Amino acid sequence: MGSTNFLPFNPSQANQESDSAYLVDATRTGGAGVDALWPSPSANKTLYQVAGGVYALMQMMANKGFTTLDANLATLTAVMANLLTTADVPIGLQSVPWTSTPVFNAAKYGGFQVTLSGASTAFTISGQTPGQLVGLIWVQDGTGGRTVTFPANVRGGAQPDSAAGALSCQLFKADAAGNLDAVGPAVSVNGLTGLAVNALTLTVAGAAPSGKVLTGNGTSYVPAPGISGVTPSFVTGSRAFGTQYQNTDATPRTVSVYGSLNLGVGHNASAVAYIGSGSASNPVAANSVTNGPGYAGVTFIVPPGWYYEVQTDVGTDTNPLTLVAWTEWGY
Repeated sequence: MGSTNFLPFNPSQANQESDSAYLVDATRTGGAGVDALWPSPSANKTLYQVAGGVYALMQMMANKGFTTLDANLATLTAVMANLLTTADVPIGLQSVPWTSTPVFNAAKYGGFQVTLSGASTAFTISGQTPGQLVGLIWVQDGTGGRTVTFPANVRGGAQPDSAAGALSCQLFKADAAGNLDAVGPAVSVNGLTGLAVNALTLTVAGAAPSGKVLTGNGTSYVPAPGISGVTPSFVTGSRAFGTQYQNTDATPRTVSVYGSLNLGVGHNASAVAYIGSGSASNPVAANSVTNGPGYAGVTFIVPPGWYYEVQTDVGTDTNPLTLVAWTEWGY
């Protein structure tokens, strides 16, 4: 906790006017006359309010860990600079008229909105402070299809939704060098746009229809497992540990396998799932049972055309699992 040496004046409020008397006090309303006496009840009330207000402010600063002393006014002024005002904090959104080269001042505003009447070949943004969040909102005019060229210090910017009249919003965070990095994709009424995944820019469709899930291409949907439209295929009898299979469907396949270990304490068994585009060589799921008896199972998804295999007896000091159930869901 900080400290202060500012103290209230007349804390017991002795010999001072009441609020109602002070309201109509001639000295308060008209000021002290030339060479006139200042009655003590009026003076005590005035000094009580002035000193009390200052004391409350300084005590608040001390409670927040600051030291407020009257020994050095320059030091006190520097401490009081920790109080933020609208001059220190960027205010909300600025609507900026369209030009091909708009200018944004992040020292004054926390976001900017431009209605695009043509392509924005370049824009400049400055004044941002480290950690500041800045929002960019682009609105297409009635024609639509307007594009934006982002400057070098704005990284990960997404092209606005091209639909006529569409509003796209994207949030950026400033670093210590003044760069602004996207903290998410652009969002519009039509969903997410410009979702950057390494060098890939992925355009994602709107909300998934009921009972559907988004596929890997980011633009289409398939029925979700366990929801109407998905029929599980129970294939226990036609599958075995240690054999490679291929998903020949045009859609992903969900595979769930588990086996049992009936041996006693000291015997271990594992189930490990592998998938791959050319052969089942990449481990994607594993489970084991130790000091059997017990069960070990894995569930994983196989992309269209990929190979898959579930092995047991992986490692040393293990025993084979007995296949209990092998279930696959095709869409």
